[in-house]
Amino acid sequence: MSDHDGTESGSLLIADISGHTEFLTGSELEHAQGIIDELIGSILTSIQPAFELANLEGDAVFTCAPATTLPPFPTTLDVIDSAYAAFIGTREHIQRNTNCPCQACSNIAALDLKFVAHFGSYVRSRHGAREELTGPDVVLVPRLLKNSIIETTQTEA
Repeated sequence: MSDHDGTESGSLLIADISGHTEFLTGSELEHAQGIIDELIGSILTSIQPAFELANLEGDAVFTCAPATTLPPFPTTLDVIDSAYAAFIGTREHIQRNTNCPCQACSNIAALDLKFVAHFGSYVRSRHGAREELTGPDVVLVPRLLKNSIIETTQTEA
């Protein structure tokens, strides 16, 4: 849905690789980045075309689905389920098919994936050839990743 001022509404979804910072800083960069690239590729393939890529943020894939293009199916939860299954499948495939003893290849299992989904408003802004989403709801989504749910509930997701 688009307003006269260019404001759109839709689903905003971020898929964030947890354990990324420790993985990268404690591993051989070449192998670690190759593994991250494969995992991000699997996330993108499973999320698109239901959601369009808004931005890659290092270890996170930020996507949106404008309300005008939201199909009744797949639902956002179906997309999340598919993306998580693709991530885990890719992670396990890499683990099974490597005999490399480096830290990156040895620590693949430490990587996991978390999601935040939010329906909100945003504006598309263009900076040269690059288009970005802006607005309070766009800022909110990555901030929701920084929470204390595990500490508060004393459970692992």
